Amino acid sequence: MTLKEYRRKRKFHKTPEPEPKKVKVGKGPLRFVIQKHAATREHYDLRLEWDGSYKSWAVPRGPTLTSGDPRLAVQVEEHPLEYGDFEGVIPKNNYGAGTVMIWDYGTLVGRGSEGRKDSEKEFREGFAKGHLTFLLDGQKLQGEFALVRIKKKGAPANGWLLVKKHDVHASRFDVLSEDRSAVTGRTLDEIEESAEKDGDVWIPGKGRRKSKGGKSKVESGKLRVEKRVRPQTREEKALKAIVPGKVDEKTRKLGVKSGLPRRLKPMEPVVSAGTPADGKWIFQPYGLGPKTIAEVDGGLVHLHSRSLLSFDAKFPATVKALKSWGKRAVLDGEIERSGAQETFWIADVLFLDGKDLRDLSLSLRLTALAGLKFPAGVALMPQFKKMKDVDAAEVAAKNPNSPYRPGLSRYWLRFKTGKAALGTKPSPTAVTEDRPLITHPDKMFWPKEKITKGDLAAYYESVADYILPHLKDRPQSMHRQPDGIKNEGFFHKDQQGYLPKQIETVKVFSGSSDKTINYAMIQDKWSLLYLINLGCIELNPWLSRTKDLEKPDLVVIDLDPDDSNTFKQVIEVAKEVKRVLDKVGATSYCKTSGASGLHICIPTAGRYGFDLGREFAEHICRVVHAALPKFTSVERNPQRRRGKIYLDFLQNRRGQTLAAPYCVRPRPGATVSTPLEWSEVKPGLDPKDFTIANTPKRLAKKGDLWKPLLGPGVNLEASFTKLRKTHPL
Repeated sequence: MTLKEYRRKRKFHKTPEPEPKKVKVGKGPLRFVIQKHAATREHYDLRLEWDGSYKSWAVPRGPTLTSGDPRLAVQVEEHPLEYGDFEGVIPKNNYGAGTVMIWDYGTLVGRGSEGRKDSEKEFREGFAKGHLTFLLDGQKLQGEFALVRIKKKGAPANGWLLVKKHDVHASRFDVLSEDRSAVTGRTLDEIEESAEKDGDVWIPGKGRRKSKGGKSKVESGKLRVEKRVRPQTREEKALKAIVPGKVDEKTRKLGVKSGLPRRLKPMEPVVSAGTPADGKWIFQPYGLGPKTIAEVDGGLVHLHSRSLLSFDAKFPATVKALKSWGKRAVLDGEIERSGAQETFWIADVLFLDGKDLRDLSLSLRLTALAGLKFPAGVALMPQFKKMKDVDAAEVAAKNPNSPYRPGLSRYWLRFKTGKAALGTKPSPTAVTEDRPLITHPDKMFWPKEKITKGDLAAYYESVADYILPHLKDRPQSMHRQPDGIKNEGFFHKDQQGYLPKQIETVKVFSGSSDKTINYAMIQDKWSLLYLINLGCIELNPWLSRTKDLEKPDLVVIDLDPDDSNTFKQVIEVAKEVKRVLDKVGATSYCKTSGASGLHICIPTAGRYGFDLGREFAEHICRVVHAALPKFTSVERNPQRRRGKIYLDFLQNRRGQTLAAPYCVRPRPGATVSTPLEWSEVKPGLDPKDFTIANTPKRLAKKGDLWKPLLGPGVNLEASFTKLRKTHPL
């Protein structure tokens, strides 16, 4: 298909659609556009730029962010690049008559390419094979997508499937609910209304509409596309009656009577490349500290983050100040720390004195705040009419007519200024304490136990200081279970192109797959919670670190019982392993696997290769098996070791992983792989007793029992020499 087909179908003196111009070699990133088209049947047109035009597919059901939900995409004629700017009404008796909205737009790149030239080559080759994979960076769609030609017998030659791939941007959010133009902010109806005023056009479902006078702008080929401001509501019109700093009786009656809403997510600005014009926006400082929602119910106060994690313990001074206030309100703000001093800067109010204010305009909400008095440590976020007056490192520009809606909103923008915040530089704590967004925190990960994704994230945040030293600098083999424990999920090792820049990765060549794999690493609390948000219930780090991936810093013996074994037998085996290790001078540490077994580890400080560690572990296991032959086995084949505890020494290989200490396992009860004192390894011990509910308290009492594994380690060569003498095989 070429632009010849596009020209053949259109009469450009009767349609506002652009006539193709001479094709020029493009510069910069490739572009994509998705246009919603209310023609005979409503559909979405996906257009991808390469080789000087838009290759186009009609997608009847529209795109989706949900992976595993392919959408039919029918290839149609190519469109000129000028078409990417078209929004308007195609008149009756023209091809494709109906209303067109620019639903989304942005840039694209080939999955394995960098830049325009490489991407176009990849697209040509992929198109010939019937499989295109690309990354979109749009206003509504981001991440990896694929177009796959339908090869089923009898399928039309132009039939394809549009697929959203598994990545950080995949979600169950109905992106089609964002039903306004990404360029003008208009709905289809508003585009039609504008077209009625601008010229002689055909409106779907309404028939022919002719302007009252003047030449049709559609027929002249000069359809005007302009931004439209939604009509003021009755509440917004009441702004004229408000005296600055005061709330009159008419305004006081606005809002909906309601109980105090709980667990609300904040409204957040999108990053803006340009600077909004003065006079049409309200400007406020942004990024002074963690975004915080405060629920104030008289003397009861609760603070939480954008991901619904509790901030009560983290900001006690703010809790105390709001308790003394005595009001009933839900506030949106940021908490700035300067030394030991906290300031809760209130940027917005969602609920006040029994009324839900979220449907009111921002102007009215700020006016309501202006009439209030606050205790020490609580203050109104300054607001300005001109951006240059804001003395802050980052600025939020907010549409004064905007209602309050959770999540990212294009009615609010944010951008950097390079200035200091409110005359003082924000403390490092204030900047780094903000957590990545935990999406769908109410999703049940353990339905029977009523444990949510948000509960899981809160647990990992509470134990982060203990678990991070055992994860740092280790490649992670990610096991993702985005729907909780009801599904097995999937392993996701290669993170090329999936993760934000804040997540450190390491490239490792895999001989088995004959390719280089980009592994994620968990280096800090932010990256820890980011991976948790991807559905990583358990954490599976390598035994070695990036300093030398060929030398592990621990030797592992995994006691893996059969269903017919008792845990009392597992304990007996563990004590026998310790007895042998003690005899040869190898200090060992034990933890529950979080499932049905125990892990015994010997620290080596990364001084020896995998081969020596595996040979040492195998020798220990064979000695223990000889002592307890009735219910132990070193046989790898499960069919040959039924009814026996498997003494697994084969984990000591490059690329093998072990459930991290303090990580949660995707099993009933939300059990945790928990380090133990050897004195606890006795009859009565039950791995089910260690869960996300009680592990933080145990850590606060006992500290990190696994910390010695980060120390100098044992002399493995000396212990092995002694083992061969005392326990020859």
